[in-house]
Amino acid sequence: MQDKAISNKGEISHIAVWMPSWIGDVVLALPALQTLRDIYPNTRVTAIIKFPTGQLLSSHKAVVDTVLQFPKNKADGYIKQCSYALGLRKYKFDLGIIFPNSFHAAFMLMLTGARVRIGYRTDGRQLLLTHSIPVTQKEKKRYIVSIIFTKFFLQ
Repeated sequence: MQDKAISNKGEISHIAVWMPSWIGDVVLALPALQTLRDIYPNTRVTAIIKFPTGQLLSSHKAVVDTVLQFPKNKADGYIKQCSYALGLRKYKFDLGIIFPNSFHAAFMLMLTGARVRIGYRTDGRQLLLTHSIPVTQKEKKRYIVSIIFTKFFLQ
Protein backbone atom coordinates (compact mmCIF):
# COMPACT_ATOMS: atom_id res chain seq x y z
CA MET A 1 0.00 0.00 0.00
CA GLN A 2 1.30 3.43 -0.93
CA ASP A 3 0.75 6.81 0.65
CA LYS A 4 1.87 9.24 -1.99
CA ALA A 5 0.09 11.65 -4.28
CA ILE A 6 -1.14 10.49 -7.65
CA SER A 7 1.07 12.43 -9.97
CA ASN A 8 0.30 11.31 -13.51
CA LYS A 9 -3.19 12.60 -14.29
CA GLY A 10 -2.92 11.25 -17.83
CA GLU A 11 -3.22 7.69 -16.53
CA ILE A 12 -6.65 8.41 -15.06
CA SER A 13 -9.44 8.07 -17.62
CA HIS A 14 -12.31 6.71 -15.48
CA ILE A 15 -12.98 7.52 -11.82
CA ALA A 16 -15.41 5.74 -9.51
CA VAL A 17 -16.65 7.75 -6.54
CA TRP A 18 -18.30 5.70 -3.79
CA MET A 19 -20.80 8.17 -2.44
CA PRO A 20 -22.28 8.53 1.05
CA SER A 21 -25.75 7.18 1.76
CA TRP A 22 -27.36 10.23 3.30
CA ILE A 23 -28.71 13.04 1.13
CA GLY A 24 -27.10 15.73 3.29
CA ASP A 25 -23.69 14.08 2.95
CA VAL A 26 -24.14 13.84 -0.80
CA VAL A 27 -24.90 17.57 -0.92
CA LEU A 28 -21.74 18.24 1.12
CA ALA A 29 -19.76 16.13 -1.36
CA LEU A 30 -20.86 18.19 -4.40
CA PRO A 31 -17.99 20.72 -4.09
CA ALA A 32 -15.54 17.81 -3.94
CA LEU A 33 -17.04 16.35 -7.10
CA GLN A 34 -16.68 19.74 -8.76
CA THR A 35 -13.03 19.91 -7.67
CA LEU A 36 -12.49 16.41 -9.02
CA ARG A 37 -14.00 17.53 -12.33
CA ASP A 38 -11.75 20.61 -12.34
CA ILE A 39 -8.64 18.48 -11.75
CA TYR A 40 -9.67 15.83 -14.28
CA PRO A 41 -11.79 17.72 -16.86
CA ASN A 42 -11.58 15.02 -19.55
CA THR A 43 -12.01 12.05 -17.26
CA ARG A 44 -15.23 10.06 -16.96
CA VAL A 45 -16.63 10.26 -13.40
CA THR A 46 -19.03 7.57 -12.20
CA ALA A 47 -20.83 7.91 -8.88
CA ILE A 48 -21.82 4.71 -7.11
CA ILE A 49 -24.65 5.45 -4.73
CA LYS A 50 -27.68 3.95 -3.06
CA PHE A 51 -31.25 4.72 -4.06
CA PRO A 52 -32.88 7.24 -3.62
CA THR A 53 -29.90 9.57 -3.09
CA GLY A 54 -28.67 8.79 -6.60
CA GLN A 55 -31.54 10.79 -8.00
CA LEU A 56 -29.94 13.92 -6.55
CA LEU A 57 -26.75 13.35 -8.56
CA SER A 58 -28.57 12.50 -11.77
CA SER A 59 -29.27 16.20 -12.27
CA HIS A 60 -25.59 17.19 -11.82
CA LYS A 61 -24.21 16.09 -15.19
CA ALA A 62 -21.54 18.81 -15.06
CA VAL A 63 -19.73 16.92 -12.29
CA VAL A 64 -20.85 13.30 -12.72
CA ASP A 65 -21.12 11.49 -16.04
CA THR A 66 -22.83 8.34 -14.78
CA VAL A 67 -24.80 7.44 -11.66
CA LEU A 68 -24.94 3.76 -10.74
CA GLN A 69 -27.47 2.68 -8.12
CA PHE A 70 -25.85 0.22 -5.73
CA PRO A 71 -28.20 -2.45 -4.32
CA LYS A 72 -28.06 -2.11 -0.57
CA ASN A 73 -31.36 -3.17 0.88
CA LYS A 74 -31.58 -5.86 3.52
CA ALA A 75 -33.46 -8.00 1.02
CA ASP A 76 -30.62 -7.75 -1.53
CA GLY A 77 -28.18 -9.73 0.59
CA TYR A 78 -24.41 -9.61 0.73
CA ILE A 79 -23.86 -12.09 -2.13
CA LYS A 80 -25.94 -9.94 -4.50
CA GLN A 81 -23.95 -6.84 -3.48
CA CYS A 82 -20.63 -8.62 -4.08
CA SER A 83 -21.85 -9.89 -7.44
CA TYR A 84 -22.95 -6.39 -8.43
CA ALA A 85 -19.57 -4.91 -7.40
CA LEU A 86 -17.70 -7.59 -9.37
CA GLY A 87 -19.91 -6.75 -12.35
CA LEU A 88 -18.62 -3.17 -12.24
CA ARG A 89 -15.19 -4.39 -13.38
CA LYS A 90 -16.43 -3.90 -16.95
CA TYR A 91 -16.05 -0.14 -16.39
CA LYS A 92 -12.27 -0.50 -15.85
CA PHE A 93 -11.96 2.20 -13.19
CA ASP A 94 -8.49 3.72 -12.94
CA LEU A 95 -9.21 5.51 -9.68
CA GLY A 96 -11.71 4.87 -6.91
CA ILE A 97 -12.44 7.32 -4.10
CA ILE A 98 -14.44 6.23 -1.07
CA PHE A 99 -16.28 8.97 0.79
CA PRO A 100 -18.06 6.80 3.40
CA ASN A 101 -15.88 5.62 6.26
CA SER A 102 -16.96 1.98 6.22
CA PHE A 103 -15.25 -1.34 5.66
CA HIS A 104 -18.15 -2.38 3.44
CA ALA A 105 -17.60 0.52 1.01
CA ALA A 106 -13.86 -0.19 0.81
CA PHE A 107 -14.46 -3.89 0.21
CA MET A 108 -17.05 -3.25 -2.48
CA LEU A 109 -14.78 -0.75 -4.24
CA MET A 110 -11.95 -3.27 -4.16
CA LEU A 111 -14.24 -5.80 -5.86
CA THR A 112 -14.82 -3.33 -8.71
CA GLY A 113 -11.17 -3.74 -9.66
CA ALA A 114 -10.33 -0.02 -9.46
CA ARG A 115 -6.57 0.19 -9.99
CA VAL A 116 -6.05 2.97 -7.42
CA ARG A 117 -8.31 3.09 -4.35
CA ILE A 118 -8.26 5.99 -1.88
CA GLY A 119 -9.95 6.26 1.51
CA TYR A 120 -9.46 6.51 5.27
CA ARG A 121 -7.07 4.10 7.01
CA THR A 122 -9.54 2.85 9.62
CA ASP A 123 -11.10 -0.45 10.64
CA GLY A 124 -8.60 -2.53 8.68
CA ARG A 125 -9.48 -0.81 5.41
CA GLN A 126 -5.83 -0.16 4.53
CA LEU A 127 -5.66 -3.77 3.32
CA LEU A 128 -8.29 -2.94 0.70
CA LEU A 129 -6.90 0.44 -0.38
CA THR A 130 -3.86 1.23 -2.50
CA HIS A 131 -3.63 4.71 -0.97
CA SER A 132 -4.91 4.87 2.58
CA ILE A 133 -5.21 8.10 4.52
CA PRO A 134 -4.11 8.00 8.15
CA VAL A 135 -6.40 10.03 10.37
CA THR A 136 -6.27 11.28 13.93
CA GLN A 137 -9.28 11.50 16.20
CA LYS A 138 -9.45 15.23 15.45
CA GLU A 139 -9.38 14.62 11.69
CA LYS A 140 -12.14 12.02 11.95
CA LYS A 141 -14.45 14.89 12.85
CA ARG A 142 -13.64 16.62 9.55
CA TYR A 143 -15.46 15.62 6.44
CA ILE A 144 -13.47 12.97 4.55
CA VAL A 145 -13.74 14.84 1.27
CA SER A 146 -11.56 17.71 2.49
CA ILE A 147 -8.92 15.31 3.80
CA ILE A 148 -8.78 13.27 0.60
CA PHE A 149 -8.35 16.32 -1.58
CA THR A 150 -5.81 17.93 0.72
CA LYS A 151 -3.60 14.85 0.91
CA PHE A 152 -3.86 13.55 -2.65
CA PHE A 153 -4.90 16.20 -5.11
CA LEU A 154 -4.03 19.65 -3.81
CA GLN A 155 -0.33 19.13 -3.14
